[in-house]
Amino acid sequence: MSRHSSPAFSVKVGSYGPEALSVSGFSGIEGISRLFDFRVDFFTRDGAPLAVTDLVGQDARVTLSVRDGDPRYVHGQVRAVESLGMKTGRQRYRAHVVPRLWRLSQVHKSRIFQGQSVPDILKAVLGEGGVEVRLALSGSYAAREYCVQYRESDFAFVSRLMEWEGIFYFFEHTDAGHTLVLGDKPSAHAPLPQGKTLPLRPSLGKEAVDAEYLSSLEVVHRLRPGAVHLKDFDFEKPAVDISGKGKAKQGVAELELYDYPAGYVAPGVGKAAASVRTEAASVGGRTLSGAAIAPRLTPGYVLEVDSPEDGTFAGEYVITEVVHSGVQPDVSSGSESLQGLYRNQFQLLP
Repeated sequence: MSRHSSPAFSVKVGSYGPEALSVSGFSGIEGISRLFDFRVDFFTRDGAPLAVTDLVGQDARVTLSVRDGDPRYVHGQVRAVESLGMKTGRQRYRAHVVPRLWRLSQVHKSRIFQGQSVPDILKAVLGEGGVEVRLALSGSYAAREYCVQYRESDFAFVSRLMEWEGIFYFFEHTDAGHTLVLGDKPSAHAPLPQGKTLPLRPSLGKEAVDAEYLSSLEVVHRLRPGAVHLKDFDFEKPAVDISGKGKAKQGVAELELYDYPAGYVAPGVGKAAASVRTEAASVGGRTLSGAAIAPRLTPGYVLEVDSPEDGTFAGEYVITEVVHSGVQPDVSSGSESLQGLYRNQFQLLP
């Protein structure tokens, strides 16, 4: 873990800022095409109790820093607050911070969309939920004659549409808000902010604790399917072959994913759907995992690994998941011997 001699982590919840709240620790997980979830433990600096119910649903901002320079922000909303009891004479609290997209999981509907493409439907549903969205889509999306949402949450509905079309998502954070980014090609992944390159330094000692670096990295190769075959049937045109097939560049061809009925009847849809399924099936054939002292690692961005010792891991990778953890002492106690600690674990794709 990296040690930091000044408060490295802070939180703002609603009208309560860092001058009122002191963070004692936090943990969080974020990844591509998943809802981030951060748990932040804190107490009031003046010892006064908080009206917990007033905090639920408020905007929240978590600030992470382990070195001089621009901090990393995680912006979201508070979905729950726990009262953890008294410790060292102070009432402790825990806030669960999630994206605004999470709210769509609490809204269930049944409705029909007509004459709209999937991106248009996504923008409509996300806009209703107050989700700020940025489209980084490169593909072509035809309008659907109709599209049904039936007895499912808005989140389940948009997730289903994105999975079918091969659309992934991640989040951009600032000190004032967060944006949902929708992508379908590698071009949607921008370089990691504040510099995309981080060094792999497994042998660094205590003299380097104020620098950002990767402390460990390993690669895993997995056996994955190499072919997809989708088939369906149009009873109005029984002679028309609407099947779709795909072969992965990597994977074992004998390991085929076959699906019938695949859920479509329009000609041409099968080929596109098979391409999406093939790509999804082959992802994970080679992945990297490691640990780092770098809170700015964010899923959806490109990281370049500087591996000078042997060059084994040198190259660019997409960050797919980061698990953060950090603790820091009560800075109001006046203790100079205690220092904040931070570390993370991450997953990468070539």
